[in-house]
Amino acid sequence: MNTVSLPSHQRGMVMLVALVMLVLMLLMAVASFNMGRHNTLIAGNMQQKMQTTSAANLALEEVISSTNFLDNPATPLPNNTATLGVDINSDGAADINVSFLPQPCVRRVQAIRNSQLDVGNAADLTCMTGSGQSLGVEGSASANDVSLCANTLWEVTARAEDAVTSAVSTVTAGFRVRVAS
Repeated sequence: MNTVSLPSHQRGMVMLVALVMLVLMLLMAVASFNMGRHNTLIAGNMQQKMQTTSAANLALEEVISSTNFLDNPATPLPNNTATLGVDINSDGAADINVSFLPQPCVRRVQAIRNSQLDVGNAADLTCMTGSGQSLGVEGSASANDVSLCANTLWEVTARAEDAVTSAVSTVTAGFRVRVAS
């Protein structure tokens, strides 16, 4: 029977290489786990940011749908409040709070001239009532007089903050409103 004898300096080398390979595989597994966990956190943060942005847009739509902000910019919402609580998970508690700071404000007022009014437009009829209106008649003394209405440009900023995650979104919108002079 022939026996193969190995030199004494090579004994245990296979076990050492196997241990190094196992450590490398363990490090790769831990790295891939951490990358997956970080990707999940990023996706969750993006979802929270989108929810707060949607809540801010919802509050802006509430403000624009009523004219309450014209009378009292400090409480621009239809129910005469300055904040809106949005319930995301239907548990009855507000998850996202939307506030309007700074208050809605007028950025520009542009008077509407009589010559710019259209007799056939129902919105223009309210601007035409009153004495001294020439309705754009050429040669009239008051052809350049301003009408009873003006176009205003409003700026409204909604700031939404998630009560749990502290995610914050700020949305600013500008819109035009025709008002009585």
